[in-house]
Amino acid sequence: MPFEDLVEAADLLLSENGIFAVVIPYKEEEKFIDLCAEFELYPVKVTRVKGSHKTPIVRSLMAFKRYELSVLTADELVVEINRHEYTDDYINLTKDFYLKM
Repeated sequence: MPFEDLVEAADLLLSENGIFAVVIPYKEEEKFIDLCAEFELYPVKVTRVKGSHKTPIVRSLMAFKRYELSVLTADELVVEINRHEYTDDYINLTKDFYLKM
């Protein structure tokens, strides 16, 4: 779905206190934040995801609300220490979704 359609739908459907959460490619993060601002949706949490400590950031997990915060919370999530050896942060985030976590 094109970002424009997604954000427009979120704007129409989101309640005044609702949260709009997305996972997008990291390289699209700045453009997506700017697009959301056009609809008065503002980031309240950003988590940037990398496969390992040695790899670049590949994904952005973002949450938006209808009001702007004075300070944006941003952090980083590393998925693996070594191949198939997951970080505690990743396990805690995904354990409810994966049977073998």
